[in-house]
Amino acid sequence: MTKVNWESFHKDHQKRKQKLLSKKKNKGGGDSAFQPAPWAERMKYFKPTETPTRVRIILNKDGSQYYTYYSRWVKSGGGSRNVISNSWNGDPERNIPCALYYYALEEEKPELLASPNYSMTILVLEEFYKIPKTSKSGNTYFIYERSLGEDLHGRSLDPPECKDYEKIFGRKLHWSMWGTQKKQFDESLGELTEKCGHCKEGSLMVFAYTCPKCDHEIANHKVSPIEGEEEDILRNTDIVCPKCDEGIRAESQFECIKQEGYGRRAKWVPGCDNPVAVEPCTIDLTIKCTEVGKNRLIEILEFDNQEEIDLPGYMFEPFDFDRFFGQMSLEEQARCMNRENPFDDNAQSVVDKFFMTDPDKEDEHSSPREIPF
Repeated sequence: MTKVNWESFHKDHQKRKQKLLSKKKNKGGGDSAFQPAPWAERMKYFKPTETPTRVRIILNKDGSQYYTYYSRWVKSGGGSRNVISNSWNGDPERNIPCALYYYALEEEKPELLASPNYSMTILVLEEFYKIPKTSKSGNTYFIYERSLGEDLHGRSLDPPECKDYEKIFGRKLHWSMWGTQKKQFDESLGELTEKCGHCKEGSLMVFAYTCPKCDHEIANHKVSPIEGEEEDILRNTDIVCPKCDEGIRAESQFECIKQEGYGRRAKWVPGCDNPVAVEPCTIDLTIKCTEVGKNRLIEILEFDNQEEIDLPGYMFEPFDFDRFFGQMSLEEQARCMNRENPFDDNAQSVVDKFFMTDPDKEDEHSSPREIPF
């Protein structure tokens, strides 16, 4: 075998890899044959209604809850189309072609500037009827109609024709929010973290901080008051345990308390003897959406520990949001806007290459702080 010079091989490997991947994509081979088209993934959206719905939040692979993307609804052909922004209005860190941003500048239309959206993967833990449909081109596809359950006498509330269709449990969907709705929902989730996950009636109060390595009690409100700055360090910063000298994040110790009575009769009394902190990613939520004026408010009706459910493994995996919310092809952007693609043939490869680049490695954690306890 003839030996290959490394520098010669490496010089243009990225360009050759891009060409190879394009060939693979065009042939529909490999894993790409099993991936839905980006537009099909975008259709798997969740829209909460006034009907109570049980859901489970699936965190992204990096542990985050939300995926941020930018888009704008654009009027086109008598309707409106949601156009995904590639460049985030010319963000310096996303220096890639974007037809939406191009026309915003060229036509001097601020209404074409994209706005941030926040999407997350959720499991909808309800039953659905899988109803087949046929497209104009003769292809079969399915729509999913939520089962309405039963009345108080045990009679089905579903239309009679639904009984002929397959009923399935659980759907993996993505749920997007504008900034104001995200803020309101996050506040509701924050209120849950103050609840006791065991009795669901009491509230949690931190009374002490301990070392997770040696169980040494670092501070205790009942023994000696903890000043605000010290407590902020204990809650949010890595410290060095004064007993075992390990760099750790202090572990909060809770007690459950609950309110009895209201007004001048109100008083706080001990709650249950098994306080449990609530983490939004470890519970199932029952939510509903309420229209208040022009706003849509998400209300959390109840929460429970995650139930064991028999679903395929991929249902518990987060969406690859980069595939369908990270970008939109230049041709699709232009088509949705009822305009021409303003860029040459090489522009799309610039967009594709941006999303093939490996992300930077995370910075190392800073060293733990010493605090005087």
